[in-house]
Amino acid sequence: MDAAAIAKVAFTSEDRVRDVIRNFNADGFGSLYPEYKGGRPPKFSLPQRREIKKIANSNPAGDGLPFSAWSLPELAEFLVAQGWSTLEQGDTDRLTAASRNAALAIAKANVTAQAAAVNRLQQLSGFEEIKAPFDGVVTARNVNVGDLLNAGGTTGRALYQVADIHRMRIFVNVPQAFLGELKPGVKATLHLPGQQETFEAELSSTSNALEETSRTALIELQANNPDGKLWPGAFTEVQFHIPSNPNTLRIVSTALIFGTNGMRVAAVDANNKVVLKSVRLGRDLGNHVEIQSGLSLTDRLIDNPQESIEAGTIVRIAGPDAKVAAAE
Repeated sequence: MDAAAIAKVAFTSEDRVRDVIRNFNADGFGSLYPEYKGGRPPKFSLPQRREIKKIANSNPAGDGLPFSAWSLPELAEFLVAQGWSTLEQGDTDRLTAASRNAALAIAKANVTAQAAAVNRLQQLSGFEEIKAPFDGVVTARNVNVGDLLNAGGTTGRALYQVADIHRMRIFVNVPQAFLGELKPGVKATLHLPGQQETFEAELSSTSNALEETSRTALIELQANNPDGKLWPGAFTEVQFHIPSNPNTLRIVSTALIFGTNGMRVAAVDANNKVVLKSVRLGRDLGNHVEIQSGLSLTDRLIDNPQESIEAGTIVRIAGPDAKVAAAE
């Protein structure tokens, strides 16, 4: 192989190839591995650095080398195969390349770890200013100026508690007997202890399940609170606006007779005789109860009758002030 071919493969000039050959003929293998004594090894000149950069950006396959990307181990094997480098030097070059690649991987890992540490510190510095996720009122403040706060603490204590009171949610436990009438959209009135003003609310959702201990269901109401008069955690009395059934009668609770024959009432017929009628109760409204069946609007009832009263007993209507409970 002539000097021109060697220069093309070695990416150097023909004069440099001839100088290496002359030095080899004069000094042997010692000329290929010069030892520098005293001071630092000579640095690459600016033209040499430009040539090295040009070689690094080139495609080795385009120059006849058997690989498509620069790799020190492959280059060392190629030089050994061509006889331009000894087998010992090739092994040294391969081990050096492997060591430097490992050092590069460690350096990249260290860079990634340090970047994660920097990101963590940036996230921590962002907590110097606490912003509420929504507009509202601070209802609790658990820290004061001078308190020590540890980053990443696991105590679970909140620094602040913020409540959005523009629209309030009211939770009510309603007995099972009234759940059939409560649908989303039903209106209700709120009466708060200590306040003369009432507030309007609307049923939004139900739990669709009963508590086994109380047989009640949790009902959620929502009410607008533009003036902030409704406070979180306050107790309230709720009055639902349930439309009444025109076909349902309502009587006073004291007109009922509880016995072994079921729920009955004592009515007075046209001959002023007692008639015991079995009734089917509806909703219990406290002082009044709803009658689903067993009575009519024309029935006259005895208020607070004795349990021993019997059918057919003749009664005397004392006058307009007599306690006769007419069905409403």
